[in-house]
Amino acid sequence: MVGSGTILSDNSKLTVRKEYFKKGEERKDPIRIVVTSTGNIPLDANVIIHKPEVPTFIATTSRCSIDQKNRLKELGCEIIECGNGPKVDLKDLLRKLKIDFHINTLMVEGGSLLSGAMLSEHLIDEIHLSIAPVIGGIGKPLFSLPFPFVEFKQSPFFEVKTNEIIGDMIFVRLLVHYRPREIS
Repeated sequence: MVGSGTILSDNSKLTVRKEYFKKGEERKDPIRIVVTSTGNIPLDANVIIHKPEVPTFIATTSRCSIDQKNRLKELGCEIIECGNGPKVDLKDLLRKLKIDFHINTLMVEGGSLLSGAMLSEHLIDEIHLSIAPVIGGIGKPLFSLPFPFVEFKQSPFFEVKTNEIIGDMIFVRLLVHYRPREIS
């Protein structure tokens, strides 16, 4: 799942590259989900036109025009309306994904606004973090929080579950606990 900003800036395909599958392994791309309050994604975005057989869900609000919803449906997208706005009701979205589509596991790939909203609403269970010895771009926050954790005690506690060095990279799996870290 990504936010519309990621689609607008990266024109992501949200599919898995062939090299990540073992030889002979069946290739299965995940369902693609784009969160956009107004449906403001181009109709020729890769997430829609690349591999149209891979399901693409557009999570939106009543602020998305009926014309845009119909155009997206004609292109094969599944529209999931979650609230009246101004933002997509993320709890409602997760409930609908689970109940209506039997989706129990979700990877939120970006961007920082969506990730920040998910964290602020206590909807993230785990964070998988890759640390590489490279600095690129202008730098962007991992989480843009609508309501920043002003005090240390407000921040969720991130428990390091696993960490692994592979080549020159570090992979860390963090469990998110929505309680403050206990200070001794």
